Amino acid sequence: MKELRRRFKNAKALVFLDLEGTQWSHEVIEIGAQLVVLGKDLEFVEIKKPLRLYTKPKNRIGPLVEKMTNISPATLNKLGLPFIEGIARFRSYIGKYWSSSIFVAFGEGDLFMLRRSAELNPTPSNHWLNFIASHYFDFQNFIHHYIQNENGNSLSLQKLLEIFEIEPIGKAHDGAYDAINLRQLFQATIQKKNILVAEYQKTLLRGAKCPEPIRLLLKELASNETVSLAEFKTLIEESL
Repeated sequence: MKELRRRFKNAKALVFLDLEGTQWSHEVIEIGAQLVVLGKDLEFVEIKKPLRLYTKPKNRIGPLVEKMTNISPATLNKLGLPFIEGIARFRSYIGKYWSSSIFVAFGEGDLFMLRRSAELNPTPSNHWLNFIASHYFDFQNFIHHYIQNENGNSLSLQKLLEIFEIEPIGKAHDGAYDAINLRQLFQATIQKKNILVAEYQKTLLRGAKCPEPIRLLLKELASNETVSLAEFKTLIEESL
């Protein structure tokens, strides 16, 4: 896909990222990630084994999050790391690709949780956070321009996997599995162009932001009708 290739032309790696956080304080309790080494033209040269690690929050997890993620206080007491140590492990996982990576997440929520946890775990320097923020790519916002529901709203990761005929790996709200599934969706967006084109056509035809003459023109073309310049001018006149 041209737009993705343009945006990532200087990246040497992509880090597909998914975080789970506490219910009320929005602190990170799980970091899930999968590193992909890139070749030319967004080729996936190497897909690394995913990372899963837990970090200890300052506040309660919350019953809803415990139910959704199956992460309990007992889990964090046994496996959880201090947040800053968790970030160090995360950076170690990315290794030499840290400075040339783009962090691909589904929505802005992951970046918000990182900022919140950083606030509650102050250090002399938050260079790591500033770097992630400046190299953060919201794939949900990107794909929303091409695929929407009938009301013009964004779709969930699970629904997009269904549209692109991808069998989800693992369960939802598991950081590592969600990172893997985001990586699969990213690949499908590039490789399954026929599906993307079909869905984008639907979005254009019902797009509220599309000028009425253009929407009518697209509707005619989608019905395998030919439209002359004179007919297009008539569509414009009728819309005024």
